[in-house]
Amino acid sequence: MSALDITVELMGHYRSIVGSSIVKVSIQKGASVMDLIDTLAKKYGEEFNNEIYKPLTSPDAESSHAMTPNVFVNDRGISAEVLYRTVIKPGDKVTIASPPC
Repeated sequence: MSALDITVELMGHYRSIVGSSIVKVSIQKGASVMDLIDTLAKKYGEEFNNEIYKPLTSPDAESSHAMTPNVFVNDRGISAEVLYRTVIKPGDKVTIASPPC
């Protein structure tokens, strides 16, 4: 599969960690939103990794729904339940915002 270059807007604490509100990453065509998050976590290191995954893997994830990263594809909210099933397409606008504290 060939690569797809995606521009991601980061908001809140994620922007602070990365040092920029707009980042570009390369993912495989057919990659899911979760694949994109995995790519960002590898690219931006431990602090980003800890912040983005903590709410997704929490043992009490059901009760910490408000702590889940806010993910939008083309301005439509993507719930944590479908991050693995939502495929990124060329031209998609992806925004990831840290949850409110």
